[in-house]
Amino acid sequence: MVIAIIGVLIALLLPAIQAAREAAFRMQCTNHLKQFGLAVHNFHDTQNGLPPSTIGYLGTDPYNTEAEKQGRTTFWVFILPFMEQQTLYDFVKEKSDSFRLGLNGTNLWNFSGESDSTRLSYQETLSSVTTFLCPSRRNAAGNFIGRTDSGDSSQVFGPQSDYAIVVGRLDTHWSYWVQYQDVSNVDYMNAQRGPFRPAIWENNLPQQWKCRDSMSWLNDGTSNQIMIGEKLIYFDAVGVCRDASSANRPYVGDCSIFASGEWKCMSMSRSFNAGIENNYKKTPANFYAENTTQWGSSHSGVCNFLVGDGSVRTISVTIATGALAVSNNGTLNPNSILAKLGNVNDGNIVTLY
Repeated sequence: MVIAIIGVLIALLLPAIQAAREAAFRMQCTNHLKQFGLAVHNFHDTQNGLPPSTIGYLGTDPYNTEAEKQGRTTFWVFILPFMEQQTLYDFVKEKSDSFRLGLNGTNLWNFSGESDSTRLSYQETLSSVTTFLCPSRRNAAGNFIGRTDSGDSSQVFGPQSDYAIVVGRLDTHWSYWVQYQDVSNVDYMNAQRGPFRPAIWENNLPQQWKCRDSMSWLNDGTSNQIMIGEKLIYFDAVGVCRDASSANRPYVGDCSIFASGEWKCMSMSRSFNAGIENNYKKTPANFYAENTTQWGSSHSGVCNFLVGDGSVRTISVTIATGALAVSNNGTLNPNSILAKLGNVNDGNIVTLY
């Protein structure tokens, strides 16, 4: 009888304990986004500009081989010094030849000839920032990705993350090209309307990169602009960059955020024209399909976003979002609240609070 009563009490208490734990996890996740916001603002104050989405690449770059052009350094590296991670930033900068080779260049990622202890040290160094992880989805263990096959330039080494920067274009929700581009292409740059765009190069050298935009780029106002949000990673795909047996490159794989990867790799960013998944536990037909490149969290019914003024807003997964067509000819949703919050100068002011 006593055992039965204890069992009933445990059954009654367990949901409350789980709810309290999730509330704590969600608060910690929100705090991570706030830290990113502080880093962005401190970066802006120091560099007189917003952190670039990526270094980008230039077609005339003599180092622009097929392998090297695909892994340019991203936003997530640039904010490290403003997250009290100067040592990690210096490590990446040194090992990547001041970002020239990107993060899959041989200067950093060719571990041949290195001892096991050195390789382990590199891995531990690169996966040391737990702020990149939402505890509702995972803890600090295993947040590092490396290549699973030698020929896949999208599987760059570096930390995984549960967050993505906001990017987007006027003409399509299919925004892969955001990190695979010629940094000198003015027309292409003007088509991008997300808060973060690629860097400017001086003297055709990625080492001499400059910020492209200041806070004035956020023409609709910082309090009306989403900057960073929780990204969709389906439950069964957490920790998986790409199935080594798959012939397809990763569209939404859980890859490194320190390099942009190849042109279909969206681990570091998401489009404001994408949707918000409300069921991360389902098993889609293809984890790497284009329509899985969405926003989404491991919190029930909501997804957290950093706003340009440094605040964090909790957005319902049921709000109007962009089209989810499987081709880049898909029709955009003119009523998408997420697009209105993500586009820097569409003139649409959305009040969520």
